[in-house]
Amino acid sequence: MVGNILIVRFTGITFVMFRRFRELAWIGVGLLCLSFIVGDR
Repeated sequence: MVGNILIVRFTGITFVMFRRFRELAWIGVGLLCLSFIVGDR
């Protein structure tokens, strides 16, 4: 029972961290594209 709760909590934390990392990755990609566009001009 305790092991199950720990596993569920661990997967939940991992999922939240993955979502936050994905958001940061998208922001980084957007900034890269923006810098490329501005640098071309």
